[in-house]
Amino acid sequence: MHSLGFRTDLMLRRLAGATVEDRGDHLLVRTPANPTFYWGNFLLFANPPAPGDGTRWLQLFADELPDASHVAIGVDGTAGDLGAAQELVEAGLAAEVNTVLTADRLGQPFRDVGDAVLRPLHSDDDWRQALELRSLVYGGDTPAYRVFVSRQLEEARVLADTGCAVYVGAFVDGVL
Repeated sequence: MHSLGFRTDLMLRRLAGATVEDRGDHLLVRTPANPTFYWGNFLLFANPPAPGDGTRWLQLFADELPDASHVAIGVDGTAGDLGAAQELVEAGLAAEVNTVLTADRLGQPFRDVGDAVLRPLHSDDDWRQALELRSLVYGGDTPAYRVFVSRQLEEARVLADTGCAVYVGAFVDGVL
């Protein structure tokens, strides 16, 4: 695994109860507690697609995650090489390259920024506000989206409560 982003994601997926299975040329990631979480239920390939891989990868996804209403396929790497992604794009997937931030040293974990106080989410109200904010920002006010985000935040809260992660909010006058 070359991508620090995917290494981190897989670590968090495992801590949150997902299964990660090595299938030889790809990893199968399943998050039973949140089946609508795209990047909790996906295939991760070690190399970009070669000509002809698109159709095979889509069939693998359908075979491995038959109940999924989405398709999420990742490719490990740090160079942004999309390979022969055209088959996947023609099938309706969007090809994208993500940038992952890293640090060579850690700074002060929390500091105030203007009127905002940066601090970990901890109370029921903090987590409720996180649900409302995500729904507002991402325009997901459908019942299905709220179920997905509620499950995602429940998972995040368990990780925070067990000391495996910290989720930080910017609060102004107590409002996230």
